Amino acid sequence: MMKKLFRVAKQHKITFIVVIIALAASGYFGYAQLQKTDSTISTFQVAIVQNSSIKKVVSGTGQVGDANQINISPEVSGEITKIAVSLGAEVKAGDLIAEIDSSDLDNQIYQAQLAIKSAQLNLDKLKTPVDEADVTKAENDITAAENELAKLKLTQEHEMAAAKEDKKAAEKNSTQYLAAKRKIEELELSQPMAISEAEAKIEQLKAALEKIKEGTSADEIELQELSIQEKQSQLNDLYKQQEDYTITAPKDGVIALINYKEGEKFSGGNTSSSSTALMVLLSKTKNATLAINEVDVPSISLGQKVDLTFDALPDLQITGTVSQIDQIGTVAQSVVSNNVTISFDQQDDRIKNGMTVNADIVVENKENILVLSSSAVKSSGSGSYVQLVTDQNVRISNSKIPSTTAYKQTNIQTGISDDTNTEITSGLQAGDIIIIKTNTTSTSTNTNKNTDTKSGVSVMGVMGDGGPPN
Repeated sequence: MMKKLFRVAKQHKITFIVVIIALAASGYFGYAQLQKTDSTISTFQVAIVQNSSIKKVVSGTGQVGDANQINISPEVSGEITKIAVSLGAEVKAGDLIAEIDSSDLDNQIYQAQLAIKSAQLNLDKLKTPVDEADVTKAENDITAAENELAKLKLTQEHEMAAAKEDKKAAEKNSTQYLAAKRKIEELELSQPMAISEAEAKIEQLKAALEKIKEGTSADEIELQELSIQEKQSQLNDLYKQQEDYTITAPKDGVIALINYKEGEKFSGGNTSSSSTALMVLLSKTKNATLAINEVDVPSISLGQKVDLTFDALPDLQITGTVSQIDQIGTVAQSVVSNNVTISFDQQDDRIKNGMTVNADIVVENKENILVLSSSAVKSSGSGSYVQLVTDQNVRISNSKIPSTTAYKQTNIQTGISDDTNTEITSGLQAGDIIIIKTNTTSTSTNTNKNTDTKSGVSVMGVMGDGGPPN
């Protein structure tokens, strides 16, 4: 039987070898799998609180175009006193192009300056120490008023006595008697009033004397200083308005239309068209128009800075400024957006109309603030919190620490955030280690490390030519 088996094996040598190898490998790997042990390793992924900056942006994409026509229409009204340019003239941004009469405003400025000067004199007077001469004068005024009161009383007594004598003498003359009686009634009414007025004057003079002796209170000085500050603020506003009467070119360009002459009246503050504007300027600068989602529009305002890049010019980065925000949105595929115009701060001949421009509108920028990865900030019904590592000596490897590290939940206050980081306004300090999440890694190990590996099947024995033993 064995001879027959070996004869068959010898005839089908290759097939038999493959079968033997397969059986051996299957047995080995099956045995190894039985000896293998699965285990998991958990770690904390962490972030560190640090001083940095956050630039919050609203991003959009649009196309390059010419800023082109600019209707120059001042907000102020008045007589045009000067047209400083001619039709077709090339101007630079900031060049004087016209002036409007500001005489009414100049008078307001003059009156405001006088008011400040008067208020300052009053303040200086309040701060002046008590003068004995002022005290003496006030005392003399009181004495004079008291003398006037005494004289008044004496005069009234004489007038009343004379009236009563006239009444007594006219008892037999009804007409004279009635006249004397009316005189007495008038004196009885007027004399007490005159006495009261004189006494009130004395009390006022005495109060003024006490005030002089006490000097000016700190509250009175503070009120006067506040009054001066308010008047100065009003004057500053007038100065700022005065700038509006000097009209300058908003951008580089060419004067394409002049609608007014010197001496004509201009009415400012109206919505302007090319026919009602003071002038029309054709700008040589380029801009970009972006379609911004209505959700982001409220955070955008005129004058905000913009970072610009161009798909066709990957090595070019320039800045711009928000110059216009459409108040009426448009609907496309059920999405409402508003067009936002960006004026370029720099001009480059490589920028062509129609090029795709990518814009990051900087709606808020904070520097030197505490910053933490946004993924480490968690929320609950009571606000934001983090998991703060309490063991500051723990070793960090590849942004990971052992999952056995102690930590505590800490409430925090947050500020602005971008796509990556969040500002921490309170609750943490630079260097704090914060847990982001728990990472779990599975591993497998072979527990039978001392297994004898010498046993196996000798393939060469099967392949030999000597045949089976006898």
